[in-house]
Amino acid sequence: MSEHPSDQPRTAGPGGYDWGSAVHGVLEAAARGRTGEHLRAVGRSLLFELDRPTRAGEPTELDDLMTTVQAVQAVQASDLWRRASGATSRLAEVPFALRLEGSTFLEGVVDLAFPEDDGWVLADYKTDRGDDPEFAVRRRAYRKQLRAYSSAWSRLTGESVKERVILWARNGTEERV
Repeated sequence: MSEHPSDQPRTAGPGGYDWGSAVHGVLEAAARGRTGEHLRAVGRSLLFELDRPTRAGEPTELDDLMTTVQAVQAVQASDLWRRASGATSRLAEVPFALRLEGSTFLEGVVDLAFPEDDGWVLADYKTDRGDDPEFAVRRRAYRKQLRAYSSAWSRLTGESVKERVILWARNGTEERV
């Protein structure tokens, strides 16, 4: 049995796994220094690649994607982002797979990781609006997921994780897990 993001339902409209993938891809480009029209071009390309809806040859969700990313860019002014920027290394979108027991594997992608003197900091970006009835259940699942990713990181690298943070992209807040 595998725990993997692709097992999550895909939804139409801004939201769902594909939408989150587009947001994460643009955030990765931003973490690598892309801005303005270059960042918008990355978003356009990702939406096409994910086969998201188009009208007149343009992804219909591009403006929503860039609005979401702008909210996240506000997070980039946060203390956590400054810490990541000043770290000796900053890793974005790090895939991993780990055998848990028997035929059970944990597969995932760590959105942002950076070391500090006393351990690694892992961050997970989430794009939920937070206004639907199932949000509380998903929020608990996200916390559990980040704790599992943290354990996996320590097992795979042999190094400790000192802090786990969910970055809520739509409202620019950080949640320590």
